Amino acid sequence: MKSNYAYDDGLFHITEIFDSIDGEGKRTGFMAVFLRLAGCNLRCNYCDTAYSLTLEDTAEALTEEEVIRRIHGYPWKRLTITGGEPMLHPLHHLCRTLGQEGYDINIETNGAVPLWRERPEGVFYTMDFKCSGSGMKSHMNPDNFKLLNGGDVLKFVVSSKEDLDEMKDVVEHHFTAARHPQFFVSPVWGRIQPDKLVNISYGQFRPIDTNETREGRARNRRVEILMIDEGASVRSLNEYYEEYSSGKNADRTVVTTGQPMDTGHGFAPAEPDQDGVSASMSPLKNSAEKGPAENETPSGGAAGTMAE
Repeated sequence: MKSNYAYDDGLFHITEIFDSIDGEGKRTGFMAVFLRLAGCNLRCNYCDTAYSLTLEDTAEALTEEEVIRRIHGYPWKRLTITGGEPMLHPLHHLCRTLGQEGYDINIETNGAVPLWRERPEGVFYTMDFKCSGSGMKSHMNPDNFKLLNGGDVLKFVVSSKEDLDEMKDVVEHHFTAARHPQFFVSPVWGRIQPDKLVNISYGQFRPIDTNETREGRARNRRVEILMIDEGASVRSLNEYYEEYSSGKNADRTVVTTGQPMDTGHGFAPAEPDQDGVSASMSPLKNSAEKGPAENETPSGGAAGTMAE
């Protein structure tokens, strides 16, 4: 019988296995094991893993038992399966076995391959939506949207105002306030000027969930990212926020998540929380450009909520 998977010869074609600090998504800052599989069905023009696009990039071909032994060689119970495109490989049984062992499994997938309708225990998806700037938008599978839940991540890699408009369209037309994944945005380095992006974070100061549990604190780590139109002048955070709150540019503003990386706009990194993660920014006490008052409600939604 013909396999449903593009790469199914009884072996897993692996580019690399390693452990590292997770650098993106909802597990940012946590140690994880990374299993990178060779072969991808897309050719995004900003791809940063071009060394894992075809089976010729295979460094070693292992049986499922050998892969599990290698994963067991690391002390972490968080596993990220990435690529290439991992969903082109027969991963279901491997994930079911590791899920039963208590692994928290993140499958990073490109949005062009069907997701499992019945996923194993412990699996969540970090699924990309390839906007026009990638050159691969026509390959996206919209049926996958229906299979994402609140524990999954939908990531938009954006390189232009057009990409952000497409992101807003996807969020508004495929999800509701009652059913949606967590939304993340990743700007393409070199294509969007840093001064056209403004981050305002509310994680520790305007919680949308309890801070008494790890899950609640994870939901509370969120950042509003405003992309300023080309040619617009850069102003203070308060001016941007007041303009957004007025509704003047609501049709062109998308609220999403991320981690601010600098302090150029009057915000400074907060101390790590009790989970060891510093993912929010607190207003500088002596800054002339402070963020909105802490007792205000953030307008337009937050990470994991709909842009209104």
